Amino acid sequence: MILLLVIIVVFLVWNSRVNLSGYVAPTENNENAPVPPDVIQAIIEKVQQNKPDEYPLETLFVTPQADGSYISRFMFFNTRKFLGNQYDVVAKVGENGNVDIISMSEFAKADPSTGYKPDTYKPYGDIESSSTSQLSALLATRPETPVVTNMTLGTRS
Repeated sequence: MILLLVIIVVFLVWNSRVNLSGYVAPTENNENAPVPPDVIQAIIEKVQQNKPDEYPLETLFVTPQADGSYISRFMFFNTRKFLGNQYDVVAKVGENGNVDIISMSEFAKADPSTGYKPDTYKPYGDIESSSTSQLSALLATRPETPVVTNMTLGTRS
């Protein structure tokens, strides 16, 4: 029994030294290194300072560059025009959290004439007359269906 406990303790101590999660600490200027969420948030906040009507929807990608800048693409929702915008942003984030946007461009240009438009409805009378004419045209082309009032005729004995 004691031998079994010793084997379990040795096994646990030996396995605690092995990296089972697969996480490797990022190295400097590694393109595959994860970008800290604080950096992404700082870039988004800087974009929102320049465009206050934009609400962030999605971070498509953020890629660190060798010079310390970040190339990124974000999707925003314009709360004034009710349309989506996608921006390519090149930004440099300082050690103190200051963000300098080097360039920002819309990936897809929005057509402002296709933004939100209020719904328009037809008057109820037009809809009723159209529905009535369609129904009467349909009934005129179909043979009359017999009405069975004696339900026992349709059942088997």
